[in-house]
Amino acid sequence: LAIVSAVLAMVYMFRGGSTYTQRLMLCFMIAELVHNAGYLLELFAKTQREAMIAVKVEYLGSSVVAIFFMMFINNYCGKRENIFFERLMLLCGCAVIIMVWSSPMHELYYRDVNFVHSGLYPHLKLTYGPGFYFYMVTCTVIPWAISVYTLFASLRKEKSKKRIGKLWFIIAGATFELFVLVLYVFKLFPEGYDPPPSSRAVMFSLLI
Repeated sequence: LAIVSAVLAMVYMFRGGSTYTQRLMLCFMIAELVHNAGYLLELFAKTQREAMIAVKVEYLGSSVVAIFFMMFINNYCGKRENIFFERLMLLCGCAVIIMVWSSPMHELYYRDVNFVHSGLYPHLKLTYGPGFYFYMVTCTVIPWAISVYTLFASLRKEKSKKRIGKLWFIIAGATFELFVLVLYVFKLFPEGYDPPPSSRAVMFSLLI
């Protein structure tokens, strides 16, 4: 459902003209589509090797999706772009991808990797290294925090009722995604279940 909704959202975007805002929307939708495709592969993985390949595909999208969303929000709200900061954040995302894809050669990202058959379905049980916390801070916490702050700052200045309604809609979607992410981080979902990819794809599709 999440992948289908993401594809339909991109088809809808292609019907209009291409602006910088639309290109940013396309970037975070493609990134989230890759994230969901990797997660789908992980669901059907039968071995540890297959599951780890799927996870590597997931990180090709998840490492940059929140950053592209932050860039979109900044542009949508008329905030002056900080090119240096945005490029730095994207470099952090690339660094995470490199760490994940080269993880068999070091323990920066994963200290231990096991494939278990407990929970809802067979899945990876991972012990994370410092690279994972680098990912959480640079590719998740900072971009989402800036996005929410920018939305509320824009809301205080906005006069148009129609645009205020759109901003509240985006804020509601972002809040829901953050709520799901917090529940996942504190392991309040069934073992092996990873809801953020699906919830984020649906949220982005509704925003478009």
